[in-house]
Amino acid sequence: MARAALEARFFECLDCNRCSLLLGITSEDNCPSCGSPNGEIISRSELRKRMEAGTVLNIDFSPSVRGMPKSL
Repeated sequence: MARAALEARFFECLDCNRCSLLLGITSEDNCPSCGSPNGEIISRSELRKRMEAGTVLNIDFSPSVRGMPKSL
């Protein structure tokens, strides 16, 4: 059985004005960059529409997770 391709999802934060890539398939309710719950989850296609319209200026594609300690 083939797996359906998952579309990338982003959290658009209204506090830090950043769109951050969400990792995994679980729903996130806080911004991975600043931790604020003030924002919404958008799809890659919605992000593309907003980029073309000029409403999104700061996108964070980093795979890091806020608050995770780095191993030595």
